[in-house]
This record gives sequence, structure tokens and C-alpha cells, in this order.
Amino acid sequence: KVPILSMPVDLIPGSFWGKSKISSVAQLQYQVNDAVNMGMDSAKYALLPIVMTDPVKNPNVGSMILAAAAIWETSPADTQFAQFPPLWKDAFAMVASIKAQIMESMEVNDSMLGKAPQGRKNAQAIAQQAAEGLASISDFVRRFESEMMNPLLEWFFELDQQFRDDDLLIEVEGAVGIQAKMQKIPPQQFNQRYWFKWTGVDQMMGAQRVQQMITFMNVLRGMPPQAMQGRSLDVTPIIDYASEVILGPTIAPQVIVDNRHKIAVDPHLENEILHNNMDMPVNPLDDDAEHIQVHQEGARTTGDPDGRFRLHIMAHIAQANAKAQQAAPQQPKGLPGMPGAPGVAGTPAQGAGAPRIGAAPGQQRPLQQPPGAIHQDQMPDAMA
Repeated sequence: KVPILSMPVDLIPGSFWGKSKISSVAQLQYQVNDAVNMGMDSAKYALLPIVMTDPVKNPNVGSMILAAAAIWETSPADTQFAQFPPLWKDAFAMVASIKAQIMESMEVNDSMLGKAPQGRKNAQAIAQQAAEGLASISDFVRRFESEMMNPLLEWFFELDQQFRDDDLLIEVEGAVGIQAKMQKIPPQQFNQRYWFKWTGVDQMMGAQRVQQMITFMNVLRGMPPQAMQGRSLDVTPIIDYASEVILGPTIAPQVIVDNRHKIAVDPHLENEILHNNMDMPVNPLDDDAEHIQVHQEGARTTGDPDGRFRLHIMAHIAQANAKAQQAAPQQPKGLPGMPGAPGVAGTPAQGAGAPRIGAAPGQQRPLQQPPGAIHQDQMPDAMA
């Protein structure tokens, strides 16, 4: 395997580097450099005035020195200043024209450079222009990730494989003291049980993709069962993906909790965790009566110096009372209304303000930001 990574944008037979994207505007850039140099040379003459004097009427020419508070012994009518033409302005006007041509040829707009678009434009037009600019950039960045960054990470791992004798240990953390474990991965399982992928573009375009997912999920919600042709609708992957993009992979599992992973924990193991000064949340599947009895014994044995056993027992008591309340019979009520649809007479509809079936989210109204907050148009995520 050749230890070289290469990604030409435009492949050319017999060339390792390929063809550069800026080769078409390279001559324009050279002209800009020449125009700037000539404009600066002209500016030197424009900043130094020319003094014209009559040597016959002004014999003291040698005493005329340009300095602060200088005294010239001559008549003002015999000595005049001449201004050099400001040709540097024409040079910089030429530079601006060529620069605009280069930006148009390279499909670069003001939003890519962090500048506000010229003219009066609303927030929707600015966001659309920014999205168009990011779309062209994301194509190149996505290819760079797939052809350069992913092979680079794989190369690092292959070098680790080459010189490693033991299996690689990967720490997998779950609930403290319950799901924390060390998983051994042999090197031969590469590209089977694990792989590498650079997710920079996916994170950048995540906000726009989540918006499309929410719109499509609202459309799926209104599909009748006969239109599914024996298929079932499961929107949990959309919810998991959207929550991870918005909240991050650390906070999302704590907000969208998967009850399938909840297990009843041995109360003696909880006593050990609490004794080691670690917080232990109660589990809905726990037998509260048994846990309270075992935790009271653990509190008497250890003395409960920091009060963790007492707080945990109070949490079990509150959970037991909540379970008893839920198990108590309640008076039947009318069927609640569905989101986006009218409810039963005399019963308030749940989910007030929810979008109707098939509706797409529109433009949000701007909210009042606190002093010193960054404007929404200046945030990169708001443009994605």
C-alpha cells in the first residue's frame, strides 16, 4: 500500500496533482497584483506635491525647504503647487472590477466571506443566499472528507494494528456502575465491527436536514393505514437522529430515554454505589418496598455520612406514591382531541398549536434577544 494520499479535483492523465480550480482565474490575479503595484507607485507621486517657482524673481530657491513651520522668502504669486493626477484611484477601481470577475467565476458570494449582502434584503433572502453558498462548499468538503480524511484515519489505525500486540480496549460508558464495561476488539475485525467516518459536513448540514425530516414526518403522520400496503410506520429513528443533531450525543440519550434499556438493579449493588459517593437514580422497574428496606440497612451499616442513602430512600418513597396514584381507579373522561384536529365536545383538545397533518413549518418570528447576544444571521448554524 503506497503511503501517499492524493485527491486531485480535476484528474489529468499522467499528472499527480491534476488541474487546480483557480487556474482559470490565475491570470486575472496576476493583473490585480500588477495594478496594485502601479497604483501604489502612482500614489507616491500624488502624496508628494510639485513646487513651481520662477528662479528669476525668486533667487532664494535653495532656502525653500519643505518642513513644518518653514519660512520661504518669496512672493506667493511667483511660487505655486501642482497636484499630481490621482491615478491610484483608477488603479484600485480596476482592481475592484477584476476582483468581482474572479468572485463570479469562482462562485463566491459575500455570505461566504462573512459580509452582509449589498442592497436591502430580508432574512429569508439572506438565508437562501447563504445556503446556496454552503451547498457548493459542502460538495468539495464532503469529497475531501471521503477521499482524504477517512483514509487518513484508517491509515493511523492500520499503523496501530501493525505495531500492536494486544487487543484494543475501548471503554463503553453507560449508567454509572451498571453498564460501564470494557470491550475488547481484535484487529482482524476492522471494517466489520467498527470503521471510521469524518462527520464535519453532516454536522454542518444537520440543521437543514432535521428541518426536512420534521416536515416529512408530519406528512407521514397523516397517511392512512391502507396507503402503507402492509408496512408499519416507525418515526423513532427520525426522533433519535434529530435529538442527537440538536442536543448532541451526550445529552440526547438523557432526554429521549429508551425504556427498553431500563433494568431493575440489585439493591445491594446500589448500596455499594451509594457508599462510594456516587449518585444512583431510582428505576421505575425497582421493587420500592424491597429497595427501601435494603437501603435502610445500608444506611445503618455505613452511617450515611453524606446523606446519599437518605435522599435515595426518599426518591423510592416518592416513586412508590406515584405508582400508587397511577394504579388508583379514575373517573372516565371524554376522548381527548388529537393534535391539529378538533376534540370531543366539552373536552379541551390536547396539543394546542400543533401543526395540522401535512403542514410544513414556516418562517419563525424573530424573538427579542438579550443584550450582547449574537444575531441569528451571523451564526453559521442558522445559515445551514
